[in-house]
Amino acid sequence: MTYEEAFNDLNGIYEKYHLKKASLIGFSFGGLVTIQYAKRYPQHINSIVLTSALISQQQTYDHILNEVKKIYTLRGDAEQLKVVSKLEKADKNTAEYRKECFNLASENGFFKVQDPTAEGQGIWKAYNASDFFKNDIRNKNAPSVFYQNEPFKNIDLTPVLKVLNNKKIYALYGKQDGIFSPLQIKTLRTLYGDRNFKYLDKASHYLFADQQKEFLDNVTNWVRE
Repeated sequence: MTYEEAFNDLNGIYEKYHLKKASLIGFSFGGLVTIQYAKRYPQHINSIVLTSALISQQQTYDHILNEVKKIYTLRGDAEQLKVVSKLEKADKNTAEYRKECFNLASENGFFKVQDPTAEGQGIWKAYNASDFFKNDIRNKNAPSVFYQNEPFKNIDLTPVLKVLNNKKIYALYGKQDGIFSPLQIKTLRTLYGDRNFKYLDKASHYLFADQQKEFLDNVTNWVRE
């Protein structure tokens, strides 16, 4: 489990289906894979759509810790403040550090919309009752194995985005996604402009469910270009 393995998997798909070029959607951690793949194999890319994509991992972790620290300070939660303080001093290149940062984000509702649309509520309800959800298999050991095997553990791909062909890059983020700082969003908006960057209201990390129609409309229009 390394980035190189992911690149080989993608190349295998291109080869199997006789693809010369394709548009790739990079969701969350998949954004890190997609950006690096586009840099290495630009000849394979029509466009990429970054969706709630991690760009600078440490900026994301720092933002999470700063925000939960504010929450725990307001609550007067000394125990949780100790947890945050310990994490701030921990090795930032470990799976445990990543896991604990995202655990704190999840516990504080950073991945959910507090006031979802009726459409979004219906989509989540249908998903949770579906066979797809019941049969969804996740390898819980994947992050720890990745961190054992991959030398690039905590990366910032902002410099890479600045040298890629910006006309081929689009970005979709949710306004209620609590893991991205205003600075990160401003950087992406500056890079791509309002035409190639969409910031969806009443949408969090899983914006393709929170605002499915708007998500699909944007992706469809961009890819058709």
